[in-house]
Amino acid sequence: MRKKIVTLVLSMLVLFSFTLAGCSKDESKSTSTKEETKQEAKQDDKKAEEKNEYNYIKAEELKSKIEKKEKIIIVDIQVKDDFDKHHIKGAIETNAFPAKTDEQKAKIDKIMDKLTASEDPIAIICPGGKTGAKNTYNYLKEKGVKESRLLILENGQGGWPYEDLLEK
Repeated sequence: MRKKIVTLVLSMLVLFSFTLAGCSKDESKSTSTKEETKQEAKQDDKKAEEKNEYNYIKAEELKSKIEKKEKIIIVDIQVKDDFDKHHIKGAIETNAFPAKTDEQKAKIDKIMDKLTASEDPIAIICPGGKTGAKNTYNYLKEKGVKESRLLILENGQGGWPYEDLLEK
């Protein structure tokens, strides 16, 4: 009888320990999964934030403003060779792409008087509408230009479909 009770108690202990071990493993998996999910959510939020961090203008909107002769300052940061090949009529040439170094930012500084002399919107044109335009946008913001005035041309010069508004 005593053997049966001891065997029963030992069996219950073994079974109980397996149950606890199984639960704790699931909890650790669950915890790490929760952490991974939180990290993924933070990354998704950051990506969404980055997308919404800048003001953009579509090519057709900019075309319309140009054709209606609405006030807008067009700042083109393409490198000289690209600017010489094609740029939107009326664009101010800076050759500041990608607007990362002090030397490139100094090229933007040269036109700051034109940009601060009015409250007109500023369309920033770069080859693809990404890094260089964002760098310029951020730099102009740092220099005190109101963010509400700043616009990045979606897809940049490479996405500009209106040949009739290009100077070559």
